[in-house]
Amino acid sequence: GGGGIRSFGFRWRLSPCVWRAARVPARKVPPPAGSGLRDGCPVRVYPDAVPRETCEQLRRAFAPGAAYWSETRYASASAEKRYFTWYVDLASPPSPHEDVVTRLVRRLAPLAGELAGEVAPQSAEWWVHSRGAGRGVGHELHYDVEEGALEAGGEVLHPLVSSVVYLSDAGDPTLVIDETLGGQAGSRAYLVHPASRSFLTFKGDRLHGVLPGAFNGGPPCGAEAPGRGSGGGAYGAAGRGCGGGGAARSRASRADRTRSGRGRGR
Repeated sequence: GGGGIRSFGFRWRLSPCVWRAARVPARKVPPPAGSGLRDGCPVRVYPDAVPRETCEQLRRAFAPGAAYWSETRYASASAEKRYFTWYVDLASPPSPHEDVVTRLVRRLAPLAGELAGEVAPQSAEWWVHSRGAGRGVGHELHYDVEEGALEAGGEVLHPLVSSVVYLSDAGDPTLVIDETLGGQAGSRAYLVHPASRSFLTFKGDRLHGVLPGAFNGGPPCGAEAPGRGSGGGAYGAAGRGCGGGGAARSRASRADRTRSGRGRGR
C-alpha cells in the first residue's frame, strides 16, 4: 500500500490503471477516443519490422547458453557495473562484411529517423537483455543517457530515439512514461507487450522501463526467453533528444524520482 512505499522514502507510485493495463494484451486495449496517439505521441510500434531469417539468426546468437552471455559476462554485469554495448556509425557506407546486427540496425534506422524530426541519426548504440521466463523481475525505470558525457562533465545527453527489438513473444510489457528528466510528473503512460519481430521506438528523453509481471514460482534460472530483445539509441551529430508516437495507453500518476539517468536502457 501507499504507507509501505512511503516508509522507503518514495513519494510517487504508478497509477493502478497502469498495472491493470499491463495484464491485458495490447491488442485488446482499444485506444480511447481523442487520445492523440498519432499526433505528438512519443511512442510507435512497427510489427514484423525484423525479417524472419534475421530474427532466427538473432534468437540463436542470443539463446540461453549462447557464447555471447559468457563472453560478455552478462550474469555479473550488474554487480560489476559493467555492460557491453556496441556502436554503429550510420554515416559510414555499408560494408559487405557487416554482421547481422549491424545490418539490422541500418535497416531499422529509417524507421527511427521518421521520429527524429529534422535531425538525421548519425550513429546507433545497441545492447541485449535476456530475462528468465515467468520470473517477473522487470527493469527499473530510468532515462537513456550518454554516460561518457555524464561522467566526464555532468552533461546530460539523450539519444534522438530509443528503441527495442523484440525477438520473442515472451516477457513483460515495456512502459514509457511521458516524463522528462527534471520535468513535471508524467500524465500518460504507454505499454507495449513483446511481439516477436516487432520494433518499438520512443522519444529518447522519456522515462521508461519494464513492468514486472506475475511470478510463477519457477526455478531461479528458469527457462529464459532467447534474447528478450535488444535495446538501442540513435544519436544525431550532437546526440540530443527527439522522437515520437502510437501504442497502448493509460494514465500514470508517476513513479519515484530516485532514478539518476544511469543505464542507457540497460
